[in-house]
Amino acid sequence: MDRRAEKSRLVRSIVGLFLRPSAKRPVRDYALLFSLVALVSVANHFTGQVISLTTCFLVPVTLATGWYGWRSGLVMIGSTILARLADDWWLYAPKPVPLRSWWVVLMSTIIFSFIVALLDALLVLHRELEAKVDERTNQLRESVVLRQRLEREILDAGARERSAIGRELHDELGQHLTATALAAQTLVLQLGERPEAKKAKAIVRWIEEGTDKARKLARGLLLEEIEPQRLPKELRELALSAGRGGIRSNFQHDGPTVGVDGPDCAHLFRIAQEAVGNALRHANPQGIDISLRSGEHELCLIVQDDGRGFAGPQGSGEGRGLQIMEHRARLIGATVTWVTAPGEGTKVICKLPQAP
Repeated sequence: MDRRAEKSRLVRSIVGLFLRPSAKRPVRDYALLFSLVALVSVANHFTGQVISLTTCFLVPVTLATGWYGWRSGLVMIGSTILARLADDWWLYAPKPVPLRSWWVVLMSTIIFSFIVALLDALLVLHRELEAKVDERTNQLRESVVLRQRLEREILDAGARERSAIGRELHDELGQHLTATALAAQTLVLQLGERPEAKKAKAIVRWIEEGTDKARKLARGLLLEEIEPQRLPKELRELALSAGRGGIRSNFQHDGPTVGVDGPDCAHLFRIAQEAVGNALRHANPQGIDISLRSGEHELCLIVQDDGRGFAGPQGSGEGRGLQIMEHRARLIGATVTWVTAPGEGTKVICKLPQAP
């Protein structure tokens, strides 16, 4: 793989030499090209008839073609012809240039012209392919942005529906249960010391428990946005709620104030809620630790349990939970990773960039 990568880099570097420079400086570029022609011509003169360096003229010819098109390539061909004829004239003077030299010049011109035409066609195809790749990349980028916006809108619509249901639970059902509890409490007072009073008290207790559960449901549904300063408090409440089942739970907050907005805080809370819920439903843990670390440029949320862990996201429950967390993290530009092994617990890590 390393050799293939090195070959690929070498090929890209060679191709890059023949592409038009990003900073167009014709004077500098043509000065370099004519200097190469002169250098090859001088070297060819001193090698004489022993070694011919005519093929070395291809370097400035191909560079000119790649940088400024086939017309520049033909200009370089003309300069190499003049340089070659001047060298032959200097070499054979005062005798006339032999026919063999004219034949070499003619064949070099034909071959160089063919190479210029072929190279120009290849570079045109290369640039067209690059343009199509860029166009396709832009289309894919736009489609990804559109999909993310639609996902965000769908999630926002779901949040609004949850808020509406939460308000109904809190205002309508909560008030109804409270009124029912008051009526039952009045009944208890009216019954006094009668045996039926114990049953009435039990009914009051059940109604109060139902009211408490309805309020908890409403509070969870109403968390569409969480103010940054409230996020640690909500996570602490989540840890306390997880510990009511008889397991050890802990929350720790390190660093300065959270530097993200309300909707992103809500998504972070939901990710933590999903991770805790997955642990309680599937891992049978003895303890759950939640930590929030606010760095200079990053906010890190960690939910760790000491449960049974899992071998991967194959399980239906764990798989859906991990997908939900990844989806929420993707919407706010965060990343979610997890470390797990059977019998060693699971550690979910969510990192979100934040403004310093």
